[in-house]
Amino acid sequence: IEDAFALAKVLMDSDFDHRTAFKKYQQLRNEKAMHVVNTSWKIGQMAHTPSSIAYFINKLSWKVIPKNFFIKNERFLN
Repeated sequence: IEDAFALAKVLMDSDFDHRTAFKKYQQLRNEKAMHVVNTSWKIGQMAHTPSSIAYFINKLSWKVIPKNFFIKNERFLN
């Protein structure tokens, strides 16, 4: 639904010129997609560490990360 809304918006903003709209759409969605992919990869690397000490620190850190961090990332994604 989010992708459909973004595509509809860029189509309307470009007076339904599909070539311009798809270029804008690709730029808009690519930035968000790359952020999601990179963040997921980093979290996966932390979660699957073979070290028991690093695993413990990782689990502990999720409890002390300020809520502001998550709010900032949520705003980027929305």
